[in-house]
Amino acid sequence: MEIRSGSTVSEIIHKYPQTVFVFFRHHMICVGCAMAKFDTLEDAAANYAIPLSQFLVELRREITQTEAGIG
Repeated sequence: MEIRSGSTVSEIIHKYPQTVFVFFRHHMICVGCAMAKFDTLEDAAANYAIPLSQFLVELRREITQTEAGIG
């Protein structure tokens, strides 16, 4: 699965659990939220006034670093 703006928060967290740290760093309550299965990453970024491009970069970086054993 590729991280895309249209991916739901739930899809990303289930596929890449290490991404919860990105949500936590931004003080986002998306993890465990009932709307996580409906809200896209774009929705979440907009709800928290985080630039979408920055948010996607951070999520991808977390995945890459964890898979490489860096994170």
